[in-house]
Amino acid sequence: FVVELSHAWESYKAARTALANTTQPGTVRSLHASCCERMASCGKLLHNHLTEGVLTQEYVLDETPALLHCVRECNVSIRWLMLHRRARLKKLPDSAERRHEAEQVLLLLMNTAQLEY
Repeated sequence: FVVELSHAWESYKAARTALANTTQPGTVRSLHASCCERMASCGKLLHNHLTEGVLTQEYVLDETPALLHCVRECNVSIRWLMLHRRARLKKLPDSAERRHEAEQVLLLLMNTAQLEY
């Protein structure tokens, strides 16, 4: 269940003002770019961790904090990108990049699930 806060809180002046401050197109583009960069770095980290023969029991025990951090960063990126793709109030232009981005999100989701498994 997804709620578009800009519509749900439209009748509340203070909430509408607070949302307006954080949903400026420049701010949204900056967050989107940051999240895409994080997604790329997470993809590289996942590729390193998921290389055949790397995830031994000893490696996992020694690198647990790094692995958890990697999974957490991946999940944050996936969640942000998936939720904001469904927004009815479009602050980002639709383009061919969005299709490519959808493929990257799906790949990141599958690789993160594989690491979590």
